[in-house]
Amino acid sequence: MFLQLIQEYFYKNKWWLISNIDRSCISDPSSQLHIFYSSNPLSKDWKPHKNNPVIFDPLTGRNGGLIVDESEIYRVYQRHGFNNYGEAFGVSKIYSLDDKSYFEKKLFEVEPKFFQILKVHIPITTLKDY
Repeated sequence: MFLQLIQEYFYKNKWWLISNIDRSCISDPSSQLHIFYSSNPLSKDWKPHKNNPVIFDPLTGRNGGLIVDESEIYRVYQRHGFNNYGEAFGVSKIYSLDDKSYFEKKLFEVEPKFFQILKVHIPITTLKDY
């Protein structure tokens, strides 16, 4: 089993842990997105989401982090091509996140079709109010 990019988020009175887990024998850490939840972030008793893996798709499954804008939650994902790490990244809006359901819808993708760039990775930016 292979774990990748673990991210915690507090939402609806629970802590949510989102991670890629490879349970296959082919070492593909990009296809399966799993969610766990707990009432305490330091707990050793994280419960798996009822529908794990909540995403099983090599094009959108690799987690790239969360963007939270007031009450809206967005998930960044990475898309890799054949022998091409960083083929694109995209953003999906999370419409439902609870212990029984998870639903997100893809909003857009960014491919490296500008400035003669061959690959893209997730842009990391911190915004601060002044």
